[in-house]
Formats: sequence, C-alpha cells, structure tokens
Amino acid sequence: MKKILIVDDEKNIRLTLKQSLSSEKYDIDIALNGTEALKKIKNDHFDLVLLDIKMPGLSGMEVLEKIRHFNQHINVIMITAYGTIEQAVEAMKLGAIDFVNKPFTPQEIKKIINEVFNREELNLKDLSTYHNMLNFAKKCIIDKQYNKATEYLNKAMTFSNNEAEPHNLLGNIYEVKAQFNDALNEYRIALEIEPSNKQAMSNKNRLIDFLNFRNRLNKGKNE
Repeated sequence: MKKILIVDDEKNIRLTLKQSLSSEKYDIDIALNGTEALKKIKNDHFDLVLLDIKMPGLSGMEVLEKIRHFNQHINVIMITAYGTIEQAVEAMKLGAIDFVNKPFTPQEIKKIINEVFNREELNLKDLSTYHNMLNFAKKCIIDKQYNKATEYLNKAMTFSNNEAEPHNLLGNIYEVKAQFNDALNEYRIALEIEPSNKQAMSNKNRLIDFLNFRNRLNKGKNE
C-alpha cells in the first residue's frame, strides 16, 4: 500500500485532501507544518508527500530542500494557493515538478497522484503516446537527466505539437543550464499555444525581470 504524507497548515485543506483520497487504497498521514513533516519523513517511509508551499515557520521550499538532504527519491507534489509557481526552476532542481493549485477538486488530486505513481513504472517500451513520452521526460527531470529529458520532450512534441507544457518544461531546463534566451523563447512559445497558461506567464515575466536586472547591473559595472 502506498503511503502519503499531507503537509499543510490549513485544517480545511488537510481534511479535503484526506477525504479526496479516502476511496483510494492509500495509507494517509498528516503533518501540520514543515517541522512536523520532517520528523515524520525521517522516522517513517512515505511514497509521496503533498506539500504546501506557503506555511508559517518552514516554507514548503525549505522543507523540500531539507527532504532532499536525506531522501533523494521520495515523490513530492507542491500545493500552491497562487495559481503560479515563482520557484518552479528551484523546485525542479530539487526534484519536484508536480504542482496542484488551490482550490482543487478530488478528481484533480487523484489524477496527479496516479500520474506520479504511474510514472515510476514507465520505461522505454511504454513510450508510444504523447502522455507517456511527456511523463518519461518528467521522470528524467526528477533524476536530473536534463539532456535526456530534453530529448524526450522534443519527441513528445512530435506526437502533439500543440501543447504548452513541454515548452514550459524545456524553458525550466534551459534556465537550469543558464541558457536564458532559449528559456525565454520556450516560455513565449508555450504562451502562443496557450495564452492563459499561468505558469508559463509567471516564468516568462520572472525571467524577463531577471535579465533586465542583470543587464542594468552589467551596464553599471561598465560605466
């Protein structure tokens, strides 16, 4: 039986998540904050953590970073109330690429958890659809195999060239590699395909702000 840890300081969210998963064959545990979550993860085995990004005390990103110090392989789904993930690239560096936005439905939670667990079983012989190709690329990203992930994201786009998600993920990878112009181009392509894609929009705006700041800094140094 898969064991899941729910980490959120909001009681209503914890109850909603637990009720959403009550019909599934999961062993569910609860942590009210990051400190409690870390203690549980150190002392027990979990297959997946549902981790709120914004919490008092340790933030979700701080908890994620600490988790990676002693457990490299546990699956983590980040929960956000903001609809966008400003820390997407940093989260990806820490092996978290799955996000769910508040408010969410039970169906959305079940879908993303099933996707994460199914991804673990994927191998090369399964890669005959866009969905499987994309998930295999995500698996490579989590394992920090960025070149391989890039290869399979490009292959996924040969199955379906009208999807924003592969371009947004490629943008994240290019940012990790400090190929900022390539990253910006991928975010723009994602938005051409899906103008309402909040994550690509957030990534594009954040990267533009960073590049403008860097240019101003370099200009100041040269004056």
